Amino acid sequence: MLSLANWDARVNQMISTVVSAGVLCSEDVRHMREAVLSYYRKLLIAYDYQPTSMLRASTRLTFVSASDSASQAEMFGVDHGLGAIYEGHVDVHVIQGSHKTIISDAEKSAQLVCLLNTLLSSPR
Repeated sequence: MLSLANWDARVNQMISTVVSAGVLCSEDVRHMREAVLSYYRKLLIAYDYQPTSMLRASTRLTFVSASDSASQAEMFGVDHGLGAIYEGHVDVHVIQGSHKTIISDAEKSAQLVCLLNTLLSSPR
């Protein structure tokens, strides 16, 4: 695990490189630092999470993934590790695009709504 000093040094180096390249203006440095820290914490939480018990197979478990998250699927598996904590089958549905476009693009969000309606109205 990185020490806080080591982590801060890496973040500072990355931000100064991005600013000096003209990709980010100096006024946005605080926001960039907060975004990087937030993402890092998200990764730590996901990496360190060890559930205390398995989800029972009587619970319907459906995972919707964005096709652009292939690198995460390579690291964690197609079901992003849910199969390790679930006794039953994990239904995995992939929607083309990114997590952002699934919500922001009208066609993609309509696909998500259709999928959710189908799942909620069909018996297990």
